Amino acid sequence: MHRTSLKYSKSHQGVTLVELMVSLGVFILVVFIAVSALLALMAGGGGVEADRKILDSMSISLADMQRTIRTGRLYRCDQNLQFTSGNLEPSGDCSNSTEISFETIEGDHIIYRLSSDGVIEKANVAAGAPIVFAPLSPSNVTVETLTFDVYGSVPDDEVHARVLISLTATINKDGKNEEYIRLQTTASQRSTDL
Repeated sequence: MHRTSLKYSKSHQGVTLVELMVSLGVFILVVFIAVSALLALMAGGGGVEADRKILDSMSISLADMQRTIRTGRLYRCDQNLQFTSGNLEPSGDCSNSTEISFETIEGDHIIYRLSSDGVIEKANVAAGAPIVFAPLSPSNVTVETLTFDVYGSVPDDEVHARVLISLTATINKDGKNEEYIRLQTTASQRSTDL
């Protein structure tokens, strides 16, 4: 019979306290870096969400303008438009106008313009009533330019008018950061089929 004796070698010893402390320190450092990166990503996502909400609000304002202009007629664009109910005559094609007025299919008279403090405004003018403008753009956006270009506005010429709306604006964030945006859309006149 062959007998073997069991001897312990130094290679099968356990982990020392120093090795355990070093590996635990490295693990904590890796977790700290990962959590810091995750928190930074989450904080950055909030700014993107706020920007998206502002752009959505501006898009809604432009969509409202586009929808109303699309069903309009008798387009008139003038600098410093002085409008009184009943004198709405088409001014023909125009470009780079800061104001536009027109008549909707319901017979309402609408004016869009850029105010002196950088706000897009809309007025629904009733016969004999004073003109009252309501803001369309969000309060934390300063619109620097708003222009209307009207093409094909001659009535009864079998060509549908097109209105190109262009704007540049600044998004004000906490008074520190500003972002510049440029938006443009076209409204093609839709005639009603009766």
